[in-house]
Amino acid sequence: FVIVGVPVVSFITGYDTLLQASVEDGFRGRVIGAFGTTSSLFALLGTTFAGATGDILGIVPVINIQAYGYFTAGCICLFVFTRMFRREQHMTEATINAN
Repeated sequence: FVIVGVPVVSFITGYDTLLQASVEDGFRGRVIGAFGTTSSLFALLGTTFAGATGDILGIVPVINIQAYGYFTAGCICLFVFTRMFRREQHMTEATINAN
C-alpha cells in the first residue's frame, strides 16, 4: 500500500490539476462533477468486485488486481500526457516561429 500510495496521490493531484487548468471556466464544474461521478461509479464497481471475489480468489490476488489497474491507468495517463505535452510544445514552437 505504501508503494502504491505515493503514485496514486501523485495521480490524483495531477488529474485534478489538469482538469482545473484545461477546462474553460463555464464548463469546469460540469466536467469535474462528471469526472467525480464516473470515479465514484468505478469505485462502487470495484468494491462490489472485491467483495464478490475476495473469498473465491483470496485477498492478495484481489489487491494485485487493484494494483494492476492502477499500473495500467498510470501507463495510459503517461502515454496521453506525453502526447499532449508534445503537441502543446509543437504548437508553442509554431507560434514562436510564426512571430
